Amino acid sequence: SFPTRRSSDLDAAAANMPPEQIIAEVCAGCHSSGVLGAPKIGEASSWAKANAAGLDAMVSNAINGKNAMPPRGGNPALTDDQVRAAVESMLKQSGL
Repeated sequence: SFPTRRSSDLDAAAANMPPEQIIAEVCAGCHSSGVLGAPKIGEASSWAKANAAGLDAMVSNAINGKNAMPPRGGNPALTDDQVRAAVESMLKQSGL
């Protein structure tokens, strides 16, 4: 049988995740390929519409979910600050 992880263990693991790890483990599943219309990391043009709305709107969408993206990218243990840092990092990687 597989060992089970308590939610407190998951929360502690998430609390220590830097933006690069959050992107790799949470965001990249969709944002590396652009699945379901997700803006692609590294492709500034695909972020144009979201970028026009501003950083706060993008962070709010990432926290609350939008279209096929679940709240916090599917990891409810991430803090608002972690989500913001991941969004900022993806934008930077995309030349924005």
